[in-house]
Amino acid sequence: MNKLKKLVYHLLCNKLTGGIIAFVCKNKIPDLRWKGFIFSLSGAKIDPTIKASVFWGFYESSEIRFAEKYFNGSNDILELGGSCGVVSAHLVAKLGANTRLISVEANSSLAEIWKENTSRHNYNKAGIHLLNYAVHYGADSVSFQLSDNTTESRSVLDSEKGKGSVTLPAITLSKILDRYHLGDYILVSDIEGAEIALLLNETQSLENCKAILIELHPGEYNGIYYSLKALENMIISKGFTIGDNHGPVYYFENSAFSNSKSSQ
Repeated sequence: MNKLKKLVYHLLCNKLTGGIIAFVCKNKIPDLRWKGFIFSLSGAKIDPTIKASVFWGFYESSEIRFAEKYFNGSNDILELGGSCGVVSAHLVAKLGANTRLISVEANSSLAEIWKENTSRHNYNKAGIHLLNYAVHYGADSVSFQLSDNTTESRSVLDSEKGKGSVTLPAITLSKILDRYHLGDYILVSDIEGAEIALLLNETQSLENCKAILIELHPGEYNGIYYSLKALENMIISKGFTIGDNHGPVYYFENSAFSNSKSSQ
């Protein structure tokens, strides 16, 4: 985000403007950028800045734009990091009656908000499922740090545990695929760095993944630092090509599916 965009963002998206918007709209926040989308953002502790960001269309704008541009609703979608259901609503709005949205969100206090926002925009009665787990590898449970800023909740080391941290059951990509008998699917992921372990531990599970919409977060895993470029190359090495990207948000396509389509 350049300096001008940052200035505009901070002028429009802060606790004061968010509080005013939430009060006027009674926490039923319309998205000015995407007409027809309205989001309930009450009940759980949600930072007013997030409410302002949703109202002005800044919230997860790249993810939403790529989903609207590239997804046609023909495949099940597995979403890691459902949050308060803003991106999820755009995903489910694309789906038909014979497809499903399976979303994983660690913060259980967002569950009712997520369900309300996805149900409101589930125009074609797709199947929607929400799982209260943290995506994690190597243990059956994980410490998770909750934040009022729904874009910042993340898994943490035991040494990082503090106020707002909880212990959650862990789940992996392959276990979700098995549980819901997913065939060809689309993966949407924004899990604040937990994608590093996923990419290191999952290869076969990504073979039937037609496309990945992901926000990448550089960081350490088992003492090794992974840069944005390293994570990008890791996904490419699994047979994907970059279809689009904006900053750390990427849309990847599975080359095997693209080649099959071009040969038909």
